[in-house]
Amino acid sequence: MEEEIITEPAITEASYPPRPEMNEKKQAIGKSLLSLGLFILVFYLFLSWDLKSIFLLTLALIIHEMGHLLAMKAFGYKDVNMFFVPLLGAYVTGTKSRISQKQHVIMLLAGPVPGIFIGLGLAIAGYILQQGEFFGAANIFVFMNLFNLLPVMPLDGGKVMKAMFFESKELINTVFISISIVILIVLCVVLDSYYLLLVPYLLIMQLVNQSQAKKARQEIRNLGIDLSKTYEELTDREYWMIRDVLAEHIKYYSKLIRRGEHVVTGNEDKVISGVNDILQTPPVKDLGAGGKVLIIFIGISCFIVPVVTAFLYHYYLSALSQQQFQF
Repeated sequence: MEEEIITEPAITEASYPPRPEMNEKKQAIGKSLLSLGLFILVFYLFLSWDLKSIFLLTLALIIHEMGHLLAMKAFGYKDVNMFFVPLLGAYVTGTKSRISQKQHVIMLLAGPVPGIFIGLGLAIAGYILQQGEFFGAANIFVFMNLFNLLPVMPLDGGKVMKAMFFESKELINTVFISISIVILIVLCVVLDSYYLLLVPYLLIMQLVNQSQAKKARQEIRNLGIDLSKTYEELTDREYWMIRDVLAEHIKYYSKLIRRGEHVVTGNEDKVISGVNDILQTPPVKDLGAGGKVLIIFIGISCFIVPVVTAFLYHYYLSALSQQQFQF
């Protein structure tokens, strides 16, 4: 009597439904304006700032974020939007499948660097025109943007360091974020700005999410899927298999989808975003040693600006006191 051999049906590409396409989102102008209104309202009602200071801070912030936004638009990012966060600042979002290292760094610097030199220009104008109000505006532009250039996550300076030296090195990235958390906590205590502790808290949550993502990536690699692909390069089978892993290993997505249910849901845009985040598409490494030295030089040069503005303000006060004495 011959033994009957039962084999499971092979899982082929045809066994999976088509991978959903990424839909380009409409520009959320209404949400941006609403977040801007809340940002201004919180400073006015809860921190009791005067309208002039709120206007200058908001203007400096808009110029800073517009630098990021225009650079992202120029480099072909999609779904570019600007949002304001009460008490914390603002941010620009956008997506791009494969990022050039050089473009990424330029996009990050396009926010703080112009604002710093606008502040320098205001200080020079204040000295030439002998107008003290220009120095107040200069301080807001210079110090807000200089703070963003500190080499600490999640500030622009920290992101520049990550983009240049350890974008794809998970261990170093984790250590860098951990050091950033400690530095930010110390700054919050020194500046007596405890509401800013929300930022290191969010970084701690990022480390937790990275731990979950690390386990998910390991299982995905065990399934033979290449994580260096872009979303557009994924096959239908790879998309749904990655989606299954997200449903099992990452708590946020386990609330949205279930493993084995290969059906597009109303939350699929969020799932697609999660698949993109889990991919480790390497940037185009077009930034050589000379370029990195130049960027570091630009960063260091920016920290000279407050020294120059301080000298200009000192000479302005000296000239003002001489005029009063002569009078």
